This record gives sequence, C-alpha cells and structure tokens, in this order.
Amino acid sequence: KRVTIQGWYKVLRRLISQEVLVKNKKTYSLNVRWILSVARWAENAEKAHLGRSPVPALQLPIGRKRLTFHFKNLLEMDAFWQHLLVYIASQAKKPVNYYCYLPQFWSYLSHEQAEAQYHKGMREFGVRLFYLIGSNSFLNRWSTQFFHKSFRYWLHPVPVYKDNRDSYNYIGGYFIKSTVSQETADEIDELFENVKRLDDISPLSIIRIFHGESPCSLTISRNKIKGEELKRRVEKFIGKSKDRYI
Repeated sequence: KRVTIQGWYKVLRRLISQEVLVKNKKTYSLNVRWILSVARWAENAEKAHLGRSPVPALQLPIGRKRLTFHFKNLLEMDAFWQHLLVYIASQAKKPVNYYCYLPQFWSYLSHEQAEAQYHKGMREFGVRLFYLIGSNSFLNRWSTQFFHKSFRYWLHPVPVYKDNRDSYNYIGGYFIKSTVSQETADEIDELFENVKRLDDISPLSIIRIFHGESPCSLTISRNKIKGEELKRRVEKFIGKSKDRYI
C-alpha cells in the first residue's frame, strides 16, 4: 500500500516514544540499547526453545507412541511442520540427514518466505536434505530454483506412492506423515498438472487451496522400519542422477 508522508512521520514519532528509534536533528537511527535488548531476547529464546531445556519447546513421542496434530488449513500445518523439523534437527546428533517424499512441492508456491527461512534453519544445523517429488511438472521444476546447491533431489515423472494425500519425512529417527483431504490433494494435483507457466496461475485458486479451510494433520512416531524404507526409496531414485544439484 502507498504510504503518505503524514503516516510515515506518525510511525516515526511512535517508535521514538517507544525508544526503538532515536532522533538527532534530521537523522533517525535505531536505539542501540533497544538493539541489545532484542539480541538478548533472541539469545534467551534460542536457549529456551532449542537448547537442553528442562521443559522442551515441543514434546516428541517416546517408544511406540504416536502423536497426531490437526490443523484447519495447509499454511497452518506447514508452519508447524517447519517448526517440528527444525526443532528435531536442533536436538539430533550430527550429522543429520533429512529424507522427504512429496507428491507435489507446493511450499514455495504458497509459503515462499517461510519456506526459505525453514531451509536456512535446517542448513544452520548442518542438515543434509534429500527430496523425492512425485511429479516433474512445470511448478515442481520452478520450485527447485530456490533449493540450496547442497540439496539432493529427484523429480519423478509419476507418483511414487499411490495415495496422493500423504507426504513422508524421516529425520533424527522420527517418521512423520502429513495427510490432507482427498479434495485438497486432487486440487493441488490439478493445479500442478495444468499450469505450464506462472501466468496461468489464478491467485484465487491459490487462496482457496492453501488459505481456505481444509482439515489436515501431521503424525509423528519413532518408526524406524517405515523411516528406513523411505530412506532407501529416496536414495534409490536420487542415486539415478549424481548431477541432480542446483
């Protein structure tokens, strides 16, 4: 939105009153004391959420127990999904490998900034990412431009798993299954199959699919059998092309 001069100065006055900014004649700058307080807050937050805190930021399943989280739409699930994966990466013994199967790679299409932050967080914890995607459509190829050069991936021409509602992850000994409704899965498939260039995308269809109410879930367990099976399958397809880097 266009910002007026009056609105700009109103915001500046508010930030000065909150001691976020300081003013010297015509020069505005961030208050160094405020910067230090934000830095301390970030440091404490990192220790509390990613360190070995007596009360962990996220309870993970123990033994054969499974935990299922339910969400009202895809973006809400995606935000928690990223939080879950980065948290596991922060606690896992290094090196950490992440294996993932997705019928369609829709995160950059609908949640680009959050996906970029998530990938940065995974790299900061030294995670090696291996993606197997069940389609080599235009939008999946378009998404790979955002992958870091260290990512390994394979775009398979047809789905690898029969059920297009499910995606799978394996990291740090945890197996994670995400499930969307059949209607949503079919809408995503139709979008990815029909779009041949970015101009073909209808903004309303993006809003409907990813922002609209659509029940979905994440289930996490310490299922080594399913996890190792996913790992073998991902490595099998990625191994077909040693030069599949960005």
